[in-house]
Amino acid sequence: LLSDGWMIATTSYRRNGMIVADAIADLDALRSYVASAHGEPERVLIEGDSLGGLIATIIAERDKGAYDGAVVFDATLYLRDPTSQVGLTLMPRIPLLFVATARESAQAKSYITSLVARPAPVIQPVLFLISRVGHTNINQAERLEAVQAMNLWLDNGREALPRPRDQAPYFDATLPADPGPSTAEVSADAHTIETRVAEIDPVYGSVLLEAQPEDFAAAGIRPMSFCTLSARGKRFRILFGQSYGDVKDGQWIVFPDADGRTLVSQGHTSAAATSGLLVGDPVTLKLVMPGDPPSG
Repeated sequence: LLSDGWMIATTSYRRNGMIVADAIADLDALRSYVASAHGEPERVLIEGDSLGGLIATIIAERDKGAYDGAVVFDATLYLRDPTSQVGLTLMPRIPLLFVATARESAQAKSYITSLVARPAPVIQPVLFLISRVGHTNINQAERLEAVQAMNLWLDNGREALPRPRDQAPYFDATLPADPGPSTAEVSADAHTIETRVAEIDPVYGSVLLEAQPEDFAAAGIRPMSFCTLSARGKRFRILFGQSYGDVKDGQWIVFPDADGRTLVSQGHTSAAATSGLLVGDPVTLKLVMPGDPPSG
């Protein structure tokens, strides 16, 4: 995007939690800052994930002005901010593109198919589906495709958007991950994976590993089976699952992310804080076998 001449601007909101009206004001302030500091942009797109998708959708429902289009990912459209009087009208005034994963698409579909008249200047929104589970589990290639589709829409009209295949109601925008070659070492006979920590999420404390889904298959660790994660002298029993929702609060899970790597999470708890893991730390994952001692 940068090489194509775009500027990318982002802001945290003034507080955490359920926030809508103040978040809209914060984004409007960011928009004004960009114009004052760098000049008025030729085109402005707004983008949001989850709650941010609701915020971007409400902005898209205002009269056309500061923003030209909105792209939202797994929008949680029916959350309620008890401190705000701002809500959905179902009447977007600028092009609005929903991108939703398999289990998260119901709200976007409900918005699009609502039995409300949408005469001009209201613009009928569009939905792209991602054939993958997990909230906002959407890879970088798919996000770029959505932004490019929005630009096609703005440049050439709605008819320029890619069409659904085989009479499907919505376009399947799923793209394969391309993480590059794995750096993990796999011992198939011992059912183990030796890998390292690639990143730590600074907000939620999730741990991104260099291991890839194929490494788990090679080690005999099948989906929805348990393994032990050993690092820094600690061991944890962990489920090799599909998404955060496969475990309860406080339980451990490792699952493939949309970009072809694996993510370690502890339900609504910082996995990094509990384990003490840091970027570059070695990690061993081993299939739980009958008779193995319990893990911490």
